[in-house]
Amino acid sequence: RELLPGFTAEADQLELLSRSKTVTVPKVWAVGADRDYSFLVMDYLPPRPLDAHSAFILGQQIARLHQWSDQPQFGLDFDNSLSTTPQPNTWQRRWSTFFAEQRIGWQLELAAEKGIAFGNIDAIVEHIQQRLASHQPQPSLLHGDLWSGNCALGPDGPYIFDPACYWGDRECDLAMLPLHTEQPPQIYDGYQSV
Repeated sequence: RELLPGFTAEADQLELLSRSKTVTVPKVWAVGADRDYSFLVMDYLPPRPLDAHSAFILGQQIARLHQWSDQPQFGLDFDNSLSTTPQPNTWQRRWSTFFAEQRIGWQLELAAEKGIAFGNIDAIVEHIQQRLASHQPQPSLLHGDLWSGNCALGPDGPYIFDPACYWGDRECDLAMLPLHTEQPPQIYDGYQSV
């Protein structure tokens, strides 16, 4: 039962991505719990690695996702997780505040709890806020964990799954792509073509 909040957040994020009508995600059929177990039931899409053509199409779809909606703030209605790491998403009007506090500062706090110190967290957060103060992008709906392991080629084309959604700077999704070299580079060509 302890997994139910995570399953519910996953279902809500897949539904949000689906509502955009820009990307393909597995359809969620049910989420819930009985006395002992929690569950998430969704379509199984047999995964294959993206090829050059499907990567180009996925790049176009991600670009359209980033253009969807007119959300004026950064964040999400609920907190979620990036893999197994909790991720806060409290709404903020300024990208510099959201990114510095809820992405960098939060990660530094988690590291400090494990005995890994990078210095004065408040000073680091303040420095990042100052450095990003003039950078105020249009909030984009992000997948949030867009690496090759969360993108695949299904029977009807490319699809994405295992999101960590929030409205943020589109560059955050793009920055995740090269973390694993098996992502075909045509995804960038598709993105830029939109």
